[in-house]
Amino acid sequence: MITAHTLVDGLGDAMGAVVSNNLNEVMKFLTGMTIILVIPTIIAGIYGMNMFLAPADNPWAFGAMLALCLVLCGSVMLYFRRKNCL
Repeated sequence: MITAHTLVDGLGDAMGAVVSNNLNEVMKFLTGMTIILVIPTIIAGIYGMNMFLAPADNPWAFGAMLALCLVLCGSVMLYFRRKNCL
């Protein structure tokens, strides 16, 4: 015989599973976005150091680094979308 207690426990378990699944989806999305945003941070960190870097004398260096960051971030985003991570 099904009692109210077992029915409430089963409903609570079902709701917990749905909430856990939604949390997993959100965490997967946030992890992917963090990985994408760390790429320009690493490149900016390297070029922010107080040392001589060869392309720094070029007047197009900033634009080239910006384009490189955009291409890398875009390619990683496409990769994650194909893997259903975003």
